[in-house]
Amino acid sequence: MDRKVLIGIVSDVSGMETLLNNLVEADFNEKDISVIMQDQKKARAYAKDTGPLKGVSLDRLDIKLHQLHIPQEKISKYTEMLKKDAALIAITVDAEAQDAAEEMLRDYFIQQIEIV
Repeated sequence: MDRKVLIGIVSDVSGMETLLNNLVEADFNEKDISVIMQDQKKARAYAKDTGPLKGVSLDRLDIKLHQLHIPQEKISKYTEMLKKDAALIAITVDAEAQDAAEEMLRDYFIQQIEIV
């Protein structure tokens, strides 16, 4: 089965918990979701260290995103936004669920969405 990773920036993290709960309620597995923030304790309050960015620290994020074939200009934008207290969310989905996941992310104003 073909799997995709959707990555985007959450500039306003106040709705993060609701977004994550809604993803799980829509049958996306919480083990397929990663949250990266400048404050890793805060990130773990939202989501465990799981998903496509499991074990990736903020200082190694650019390497992992490069391995996922994210364009360098997008990596730079993600890094810049994370320094401004935004969060990066990544979710692994089956190809047939990609559109639904992308729509949910857009509903929560997730920016700079990249699909790999």
